[in-house]
Amino acid sequence: MRIDTHCNIGRYGERTLTASDVSTYLDQVGFDAAFVANLDAASRPAGSPDREEVDANEACLNACAGDQRLCPLYWVRPGRRDSHVYAMAGALSTEDFAGVIFAPARNDYSADASMLDPYMQMLARLGVTAIFCTSREDRSGPSRVYSLARRHPKVPIVLSGIASDVHVREAIDVVQRAGERNDARLYLNASHAGAEEIVRLVKSVGAERVLFASDWPQTRADQSLRAGEIANALERALPPPTCERILSGNALHLFRCNLHAESPA
Repeated sequence: MRIDTHCNIGRYGERTLTASDVSTYLDQVGFDAAFVANLDAASRPAGSPDREEVDANEACLNACAGDQRLCPLYWVRPGRRDSHVYAMAGALSTEDFAGVIFAPARNDYSADASMLDPYMQMLARLGVTAIFCTSREDRSGPSRVYSLARRHPKVPIVLSGIASDVHVREAIDVVQRAGERNDARLYLNASHAGAEEIVRLVKSVGAERVLFASDWPQTRADQSLRAGEIANALERALPPPTCERILSGNALHLFRCNLHAESPA
């Protein structure tokens, strides 16, 4: 099984991406499933849809309902008047969200802000994994996420977008430190990375800490359309159990999704 752990719907530049577009992408690259976030919940850059949290997530849930290969992610907007911990908890308890996604740079907050603590406490209580979209900006850098993760060591946190710019080294460092110190559950979502980069990530932090993702369609030079080629290259470069972890096993182990495959022990 091959799972892309970060795809998007909603407004992207001049386009509006739909669940049908994600399904077409999966068919093109030969993947079996995708986790889907709704970009309409973003409030930045200027001109973003800035759709209220409940509405954006309901739209994502409904869009994914038509294709069982699509697993919706709940987009959290901390600090916004439309964002409520108990609304998130209710949605996660009653609907088929695979996990939650935080985007500090897109919603204008710091990844280690104290206002995130109630959300993280709830995720720990519910046993739900979080994805954090990181960047080279200080407020959304991996070190900020690590600071938050140390306060909430029971919550698995996946750093997403780590290969998209120069903060990849910082992301690797914090995941290594978290593993050595056993003070946080941090993982790397290898979006924007090619096969050779992913192999290097595995050597740096271990296969159990790496998940495949494209961040479709937000990749350099349409790299997401090479997802099938990247997966094939990984299967040639890595032992089968290692490759299985990266392409599906870790995702099935960390996230709540009704997909049929065995997760790693």
